[in-house]
Amino acid sequence: MKDHDIYVRTDKGAEEVAHRSKGLNSICRHVLILINGQSTVGELADRAPDSWQIRDKLAELESNGLISTGKTTKVAVAPAPVIETMADPVVEQQDETEATDAPADVALNLIDALIAAAEQTLGGSAAKVVARIKNSGEDDAAIKTTVDSCVKLVTLIVSESKAVELRKAFDQVLGNS
Repeated sequence: MKDHDIYVRTDKGAEEVAHRSKGLNSICRHVLILINGQSTVGELADRAPDSWQIRDKLAELESNGLISTGKTTKVAVAPAPVIETMADPVVEQQDETEATDAPADVALNLIDALIAAAEQTLGGSAAKVVARIKNSGEDDAAIKTTVDSCVKLVTLIVSESKAVELRKAFDQVLGNS
């Protein structure tokens, strides 16, 4: 297995994620959940703790017919830069109080909307996700990181299907639909 190999779940693997029918140990199950058909072995190894011995677990999952090599990526080449000119935006003058209060209000409204989406999607299982959202920073990067970590958390502790639902709900709130 090479760092640039990409694994996909087989039908048997998808069945295991959905129904826990094979009695996998928790680490193998977590590794199986991480298999998304897009991440390379190297990326998976970077995400997982060393104690998981992810390459051994991937080999075990493959020998049990739960995953297979989907495709291999080539060494990444940096894309050519995009050069585009745009017109300067028209900016209206605002008084100082409006300019400083608006971003905080927008961020708070966004955080409230994300919390509502999590509670609606997850019901009683939303507590940990809501706590992460409340502790999130208010800038775009912090919110994006929090959203990504919440979806991963739900994948690991609830189910992959609920994580997909949550991602869709968050994307709708963030306007990424």
